[in-house]
Amino acid sequence: MSNEIHSSTSAQEAPDVRQVLSSNYRSLAFFAVRRLLLCALLIGGPVVAINVLGVPNTFWTVIPIVPGMFLAIYAVFRLSFGVRLLAAQRVLQHFPLTYCPQVMRKGGRSVAYGRVFTLKASAGTEDDAPLMLALNASGTTKWSGDFEQGAWVAGDPLFGGVLVSPKSHTLMFMKPVHWDQLASRRAELSADRHELAMRAGLDNNKWRQPPARFGVWTRRDAAESE
Repeated sequence: MSNEIHSSTSAQEAPDVRQVLSSNYRSLAFFAVRRLLLCALLIGGPVVAINVLGVPNTFWTVIPIVPGMFLAIYAVFRLSFGVRLLAAQRVLQHFPLTYCPQVMRKGGRSVAYGRVFTLKASAGTEDDAPLMLALNASGTTKWSGDFEQGAWVAGDPLFGGVLVSPKSHTLMFMKPVHWDQLASRRAELSADRHELAMRAGLDNNKWRQPPARFGVWTRRDAAESE
């Protein structure tokens, strides 16, 4: 079995980090432009129709402005909390990509700012890998089926990191679900490993999300859903 894993790993070639980031920034740009155009149509369309085309200024003429404004606010909300590209890029600047033959999706749930998955990415046995929260770094909500055939990981399993699909270049940002429970294991790590995690922005229990009053999913919810 170990020989099979070794041969599979050696046959894999790590994706180019610049191509991975470029692909995900394009996905983010498409996500933003598509929503911007829709907002412009809903908000600007009635204005043009009234002032340029001479359409009567009635309730039904201007009503599209309302959903347009809500859509614009929600787009900003999604971009603020549902995008992790800068954080993922920082991780990739400090950690090399390592092939991981086992990516086990444990669950997932839609939240106000996207879709958060729980998974284990392990190069050995499943018990070795902490349970992770994972979010598509470019803001999309789809799970890439490519991960089931293995993926590339950068980061530290006790601090978090990123997951890269070798085929689609899907990039996911990860943080441990049970951060506090891993504190004793992190305390045993070397100073160099802590410093590397700090430079990569992984040294604190930071999972950016809206305040609890928005009624969105939290890390505790993720743990309880397993």
